[in-house]
Amino acid sequence: MFEVTVTHVPPLVVASLEHNGPYDQLPFQALADWCLQRNLLRKEARCIAAFTSHEPAVSAPYPMSKACFSVAEDAAGDADVSIETIFGGTYAILHYRGPYAAMSEAGRWFFQEWLPQSGRQLVGDQSFDEYLNDSRTTPPDQLRTDIYFPLAI
Repeated sequence: MFEVTVTHVPPLVVASLEHNGPYDQLPFQALADWCLQRNLLRKEARCIAAFTSHEPAVSAPYPMSKACFSVAEDAAGDADVSIETIFGGTYAILHYRGPYAAMSEAGRWFFQEWLPQSGRQLVGDQSFDEYLNDSRTTPPDQLRTDIYFPLAI
């Protein structure tokens, strides 16, 4: 139903802003403003939502999440924004196309079908979404998101 690739992903340094609430309210604009004020937001910056739980249903109502932009390794955070590294390793990357509101269907498919049939196991407690195009200028049915799940080797 969805395409999944398994590949090695290098570590990624990000500026992150924590969020406790609905995913559609992740503070990307506030983080972008913070990065722009410090000249940290490069054209090739990756836009990421990081989650502290693979399955949103495990915490009610929402697990902790973070809005993130990739930054240079020497970037410095402050009291509001932290600089951290998303660990590298082997990941299953689910390639999703469509509205963000329907992404939970892709996640259910991954956990109920792909993961059990793959014989693989997840490792760690953090997964992340990478938004590949701009939701402000892209029609919802054309949005592209890669969903990263860390795998045990």
